[in-house]
Amino acid sequence: MPTALARATYGLITEDLPKMVLGPAEMPEPYRQFRPVRESILDNQFMASHGFPGNTPEALRRKGRITGYVKELGNPLAANALSIGTDVAIATTAHLFDNDELVAHWITDVFIKQFVEQIGSVYDTNRKLLSAEPYEPQGFADIAAGLVAVEQGPIGTVSSTIIDFRIGRVLGVAYVVTLGKAERKPIAREAALALEKRIVRVALGAA
Repeated sequence: MPTALARATYGLITEDLPKMVLGPAEMPEPYRQFRPVRESILDNQFMASHGFPGNTPEALRRKGRITGYVKELGNPLAANALSIGTDVAIATTAHLFDNDELVAHWITDVFIKQFVEQIGSVYDTNRKLLSAEPYEPQGFADIAAGLVAVEQGPIGTVSSTIIDFRIGRVLGVAYVVTLGKAERKPIAREAALALEKRIVRVALGAA
């Protein structure tokens, strides 16, 4: 990654995070009809209470995570029209860390490691992680990691295709949620690359 770009991210503040996440018009073509269903701050308290067992706000802060922001879009179809293989949500998030080294550590030792280690565990009250398969997405400016996770939850079996990537001290994340066992690697990559471009523009003051 160019040093100037990484350095530019150190001028970012938490109020910049909402500018980074993507709306419907910026998503891959089939998902532009999806509607915003969630847009909010992802503080360490929220991350700890909705993540894997053992995470605490204090532990997440020690890992260098300051805060984050998410915008999630949902499928506009009625619930009774959804079937196995239907994508129900697509989202982008941006997380601010103390420095870029801690972002790299998070991607490998928190994101990937925790998912793999927690296969079979129950988290967030009523969700059980059935499988987690890492993969290496291509075409990003800096380090990136992908994962396809399958879980059992309130609406049945759900798959999440997730990509994490680094832009300086910002962690970008894109994910697609699908009913049943499925992967959406091309779509997750397209959304993540669009998010990467947006984060760069915000960091350089062009957005």
